[in-house]
Order: sequence, then C-alpha cells, then structure tokens
Amino acid sequence: SCTLALVGTKVDKVPGGKKGKKAGGGKSNPKEEAKAVEGMFVFALIWSVGASTETEGRAKFSAFLRKLLSGEVDKSEDRTDVDLGPGLTITEPTFKREAGLPKEGSCYDFMWDTTKLSWRAWMDTVEVRPVDEALAYNSIVVQTVDTVRYSHLLRTLVLHNFHALYSGPT
Repeated sequence: SCTLALVGTKVDKVPGGKKGKKAGGGKSNPKEEAKAVEGMFVFALIWSVGASTETEGRAKFSAFLRKLLSGEVDKSEDRTDVDLGPGLTITEPTFKREAGLPKEGSCYDFMWDTTKLSWRAWMDTVEVRPVDEALAYNSIVVQTVDTVRYSHLLRTLVLHNFHALYSGPT
C-alpha cells in the first residue's frame, strides 16, 4: 500500500493527467504518459519496498532493480543472485521500458522528475546554500543528500494526506 500511496502523490503530475491536456496546454502524448507512470512506479517501489532494508540490503536491491529494469536479470528458476521466494518467477513485460535508472550510482541517489520525465540526482533538485555563520551551532541544518530526499518524501506524503513514520539509526 505504501507503493500505491507514493504513486498516488505523483499522479496529478502526469502529462495528460488532467483530462488529456498537458500542463501548458495542448494534447497529451500517450508515450510520455506511459513513461511518467513507469518512472513514478519505479520511484515508489524504491521508496517503499526498497526503503525497508538496511545498507547492505539497499545495495543488493539497487543492483537487482537495475538488472531487472534493463532486462539483464537472471530469470531462471535456479538463479543465485536473488531469492524471490517459493513459486515466484520473473516475467518480461509486454511493453518497452522507458524509465530505466541512470547507469551510475545507486537507485537511492535519484528522484523521478515528473515534469522532465527523467531521473535527477537529489542534490540537483535544491539550491545548496552556504551555512549562515551568525547561527548558533545547534541551529545549523546542513543540506545533505539524506536531508534533501527525506524532506522531499515527507513533504510529498504529508501534502497528499498520507501518514509517514521514519525509523532507523540517526
């Protein structure tokens, strides 16, 4: 349900999402719509299923997801890279994937930009500001990739009336 909640927060941004019209006017493009939905789903998958693991698990999830999206994952029943569980198999989609992940970095290093229909590094989504030297030490919040991505996720969920609970080491 968390995956669907995250997808739901982005649906209003799909090109053509408002009665087949683009945000700036004009007709929507079905190929753009499909790419937008695919990217939103992958982003939601990363930050729901993939977010529920620790550092080592995140590296494995990122590697597996990248292989899965590029069509390079081992689909055999006796694969050794990932155990999907009893009776679960990997099937090729009936459509061409359009929103593959960037080649470099982890899947957690990027966010899906619904306006540009592409992946962007988290730090490219904010203006990095120097620390104000007049602030008391305990008032300083330094922007890091973690503060940027978790702030985005929290803001997105809360603005769409979803509850959020963050846990883990500080």
